[in-house]
Amino acid sequence: MSELGKSCRAALLAVVLAPAIVVSAACGSSQTEENNASSSSRAAVPPQNLGPTASSGTPGAPPPPAPPADAPRPHSYTIADLIKDNNLAEEALRPGNPGAPTIDLPVPPGWTDAGGQTPSWAWNAVYLPDASMSADPPNVITLVNKLTGRGSEHAFSYALGEVANLNNFQGDAPRPMQISGFNAWQQGGTFTREDGVERAIVQTTVAIPAPGGGVVIMQSNADAPRDQLQLITDVATARNAATTIAPPV
Repeated sequence: MSELGKSCRAALLAVVLAPAIVVSAACGSSQTEENNASSSSRAAVPPQNLGPTASSGTPGAPPPPAPPADAPRPHSYTIADLIKDNNLAEEALRPGNPGAPTIDLPVPPGWTDAGGQTPSWAWNAVYLPDASMSADPPNVITLVNKLTGRGSEHAFSYALGEVANLNNFQGDAPRPMQISGFNAWQQGGTFTREDGVERAIVQTTVAIPAPGGGVVIMQSNADAPRDQLQLITDVATARNAATTIAPPV
């Protein structure tokens, strides 16, 4: 299973970062849903044989039927899909690993570094220890993965697919940006978790070219209750502006 795909589903289980504080990363489809998406939805828009009348635009040709109002949205291709379909090698990096970039992710004012309770698959995690939100504190979990193999250079092109596939996702247009000189996307909005709980998410994805080929993908997922979307948007925006990245050598 892709580390990027695994991180997407981690919120369904929740991760304990501090005593009595439960935090979750970004979430997406379950394994079953992912398999279904891979086998059917991902071939989302197959070629349609409209026949000679429809394709020629002859007056009176019936229009194609409209999809049902409750039809699921087409599956958006993701980095995890690219990894699977192209058999890319994926290496989860930690600070100080050979080939890892040097990244300074500032801790937002009033927030706390998760320290030794950072999830094992993550590079870094922070949360807001606010007493009024102690049962479900806003949090940001960052992972850094190196992808190598044919097609890995295209990974950033599919950075927006993961959030777009979230259940009932609604959000503003993705924001292209530069973080420490590297291409990045920031995308935020709300979605419905598999347990029916409404959540807010802001995901930032950065592409860092790797020496000798491949790419390092840094992805930060800010997660909070739905009514805290503006809070985590402001935190993500400020943190992205202050983040510094030195590429791997």
